This record gives sequence, C-alpha cells and structure tokens, in this order.
Amino acid sequence: LGYVQFTREKEEAEGTLRKAWHELEQDPRYGRDHRDTLQSGLLLGQVLVKKGALPEAQAFLRAAWEGGHKYPNTTLLVRAGEFYSDALTMTGNPQDLDIAEKVLDEVWKIASRMSLNNFVRDRNSVLWPALLSAGDCYGRLLLDRQRGADAEKLLMKVIKLKKDLGH
Repeated sequence: LGYVQFTREKEEAEGTLRKAWHELEQDPRYGRDHRDTLQSGLLLGQVLVKKGALPEAQAFLRAAWEGGHKYPNTTLLVRAGEFYSDALTMTGNPQDLDIAEKVLDEVWKIASRMSLNNFVRDRNSVLWPALLSAGDCYGRLLLDRQRGADAEKLLMKVIKLKKDLGH
C-alpha cells in the first residue's frame, strides 16, 4: 500500500511506510536487515527527500544501502545506493560528496558485474532501469566534481549499454 501511495504521490505514503517499517523492524521474523524492512525504509527515505526532511531521509537511505549488502545483485541494493548518494549530493557538503562518489562507484561496479554475469537475462527486466540510472547518476556526480574525463569514460559505457538494450 505504501508503494502504491508513494507512486501516486499521496500524502498518506509517509505514514503508511513509517508504520510498515516500524512493524517489520520490531517483528522477530523480519527485523532491521530483512529485505522487506529495508525496502520500506528505502521508500520512506524517498518520501522524506521529497518532503525536504533530508537528515532523516539520509538515515533511512543509508540503512537501506548498508543492509542491502546482505542481498547482493539486487535492485534493492542498486536503488538504495543510487537514492542514498542522491540525498548526500543534495547537501553540497564536500564530505557527503566524497561518500556519494564511493557509494556510486560501488553501485556501478555491482551494476556492471550484474550485466556481465547475466544476472539480468531479460531485456524487459526491472533491473535494467536501476542499472542505467545508477550509471547516469555516477556520471552526473563526476561532472559536478569537475572530473570530465572520468565522467566521459563512464557515460560512454552507459550509452553503449543503453544502445545494446535498444534504449
């Protein structure tokens, strides 16, 4: 329900996702690092970013990123890294930008490994937009940090991948 509310930009999404995250975190069958809990936190973090509650959003997104490592080669991990790094870059703080760059570097390596190892066989898979978006974000961050040559190399790989996929 929280996801549907989030995608429809309903105000209730925050409350629904907070409740889901809290209940999942407290449930011994799930806990803080369960995939469903992390997914709820990831969505809640995105809602909080849109609301302008950046510090709280970063906490949920960081938790999704760190906990997501328990689930390698998943959309959860790639999206968590992408959204966490976006929230970090919004601060403009040089230390946050350093962290964002490290996160996106790791996300891009994961995404590249996934595409090379055929984790994503179906070109219509929901994973492809996550992989392509992560590459775009990383390239944009490198450009913002005045690293044009690095950004160009990376974005050329993203463009090739997009062409290979028919985008």
